[in-house]
Amino acid sequence: SSEFKSMEYVNWILGSRDADAGNLFTPQKTFPLIITSGDISDVDGFLALSIYAKSGSDVLYILNFPSYINAQYQDDERRLDMGKGFEYGCQVFDNAQKKQFGWKGIDAFLEEHKDIYSDDISRLPIYDKYRILQTDMAYNMAIQVFQESRLRADQRLYFGIGGVNTVNPFSAEALKNELFVYGDLMLKQPSYHRVPLGASFLLGDGDEEALAERYPRVFMDFNGSMAFLDDARWSRLLDGLLTRLEAAVVMGGVYSWADPQTMPATPALNRLSCSTMNQLYAPRCTTDFLGRLARAGFANTWVVANNEVPAVEDVG
Repeated sequence: SSEFKSMEYVNWILGSRDADAGNLFTPQKTFPLIITSGDISDVDGFLALSIYAKSGSDVLYILNFPSYINAQYQDDERRLDMGKGFEYGCQVFDNAQKKQFGWKGIDAFLEEHKDIYSDDISRLPIYDKYRILQTDMAYNMAIQVFQESRLRADQRLYFGIGGVNTVNPFSAEALKNELFVYGDLMLKQPSYHRVPLGASFLLGDGDEEALAERYPRVFMDFNGSMAFLDDARWSRLLDGLLTRLEAAVVMGGVYSWADPQTMPATPALNRLSCSTMNQLYAPRCTTDFLGRLARAGFANTWVVANNEVPAVEDVG
C-alpha cells in the first residue's frame, strides 16, 4: 500500500534500510523522534507505529478522532455537496450501527463493562463517551503494538490525544464501529488501562516543550490528518520542532506518469485522486501545517508517489 511505501521512504531517509539482512532496519547509535498519527479506525496509523518501533526510533503517536465526535453534529445525517462526504453526530452513528449491524449501543456497552467504566462517564454526553472509549482503546493498542515491535528496551513511546477531523467520507451505516468489532475483546485484556480524563500527553517523560528540546533529529510522517493542530499545545510543540525537523513525508498514492486511477469510496465522495484521504480529513489544519513549513523555508517535504519507492530501492 502507499502507506507502507511512505513508511519505507521515511526509513530510507533515516539511512536505516538493510536490504541484505532481509529487514528494513539496522541499529543506530543515535535515534531520532518520528511523529505519526492515526485514529482508532485507521490500521495505517498502528502499522506505522510498528514499523517505526522496529527502527529503534522513539515515536510520538497522535490519536485523532472521526468527525462524528464533533459535538456540533447531532442532527440527522446530512449528505454534503461537491463530494465532501457526510455530517452527522454520535447519536446518529450509534442508531445507524444498531439498525445495520446489531450493535448494542454505547450505553449498553458501558453497562456491560461497568466494572471498568462506572458512573464517572455514564452521565456524559454521547460524544464524550465515544471519545473516551476510543482514546482508551487506541492507548492500549498503541502500547501493545509498540512493546511487541520495539528494538530497544529503553525506547520511548509518546501517546498524544489530538483533534477531531472535519471531513467524513462515509455514511453512518457504512462506517466501521470499532467498539462493536473488537471492544469486548479489548476490555477483557488483563493489561487494559484507562487514560486519565482530561489528559492530552501520555507515556515517556516530560511535557510537549521538553520533548521539543530532547531530540535534535525529528521526522514527521503525514500518515494521518493534522487535526491535532487545532489544539494550542500541539501547535506550540510543532513550532518548537520545526528547527529540528529533517523531513516531512506526505503519502500521495498515485503514479506520477499516469492519469489517476483511484475509484471513489462512495458516490458522495471525491477522493481527490489519492489512494488515501487521511491527510485531507482536516483540510484547514493541513493548510496550516504546510504553510508553516513554507514560511520556515523548509525544503525537505517529500510527497511520495507510488512510483518513487521502487526508485528509492534501486538507489539504496
